[in-house]
Amino acid sequence: MLHASFAPYLRQQRLFSRPVKWLFACAGCYWILIYGFQVLGWIDHEMLKTLRGGQTMIYFVLLTLWGMEYMRETKRLKKLIMIANSTGKPVQDIELSQLSSPGSMLTILWPLGPGAAAYVFTLINVGGLLLASTLIILRYIAAFNSI
Repeated sequence: MLHASFAPYLRQQRLFSRPVKWLFACAGCYWILIYGFQVLGWIDHEMLKTLRGGQTMIYFVLLTLWGMEYMRETKRLKKLIMIANSTGKPVQDIELSQLSSPGSMLTILWPLGPGAAAYVFTLINVGGLLLASTLIILRYIAAFNSI
């Protein structure tokens, strides 16, 4: 558990993880849909191959978002552990103000402080979520247009 001063970051983390999980779920359900269409005889094998082809980019975007956030989370935790070790306090007693650059370090969906890095990570994460959502919607439209 983190100190209460980390509440804005924890809120962003929760708000980011939900759409990522939902988008992975929607991308996965697409496979069930298209194979269901094939079992029902609504599409042939060639159309199935075409519909499967568009999934690669969706997973590339989602896995990139997830991986970048996982990497940043690891860096955050390492920094908190280093501060806790140097001050002799437990990690849960480390306050947000003790971080040297909390703005860019804790930014996920909106900037938490000054600096260009805070805006860059915001643009990457929000842009990635929008791109993945758009690609998934286009895949579903293509699937339903094929029947």
